[in-house]
Amino acid sequence: MTAAASLARHLLDQGRAVGLVSQTATLPADRGPRQVERILEVLALVQANSRLSLAAMLSAETSRFARSSTLIVVTPSTVESWARFCQALNGRGVHSTAVLIEAATFGPAPLTLLLVSSLAAAHIPTYLVKRGDRLEHALAAPRVSMHWYQP
Repeated sequence: MTAAASLARHLLDQGRAVGLVSQTATLPADRGPRQVERILEVLALVQANSRLSLAAMLSAETSRFARSSTLIVVTPSTVESWARFCQALNGRGVHSTAVLIEAATFGPAPLTLLLVSSLAAAHIPTYLVKRGDRLEHALAAPRVSMHWYQP
């Protein structure tokens, strides 16, 4: 939640419109200081108790992702299907970024190696947040990114 809140505040401070999609609530993209408060209110109530997969949730919200917008997925999920969904969105002009919370650094959990490889192959910038990391360092630059030439 801290990573999502920090990203939202940072982007809103830059004058960007920020929305939020979670298992329990959705907030349309908006700008301004009131949007920070709305996002914090939603994040305070978010619980990971839905049977809906991350890929299915993103698919259900596809209409919210307009061409040239940026989707930032903040998750501990190591299931690769959501990465394939983000790759498909990239093909439609939606820029995707992943912020992976490395659950294995908090306790027993699957490793992220295969997912990180899939994200790199899909040219999706990926930030890794591990237990004990300072968020400003973990989110300062992607740990995994692919650069490609654009004329």
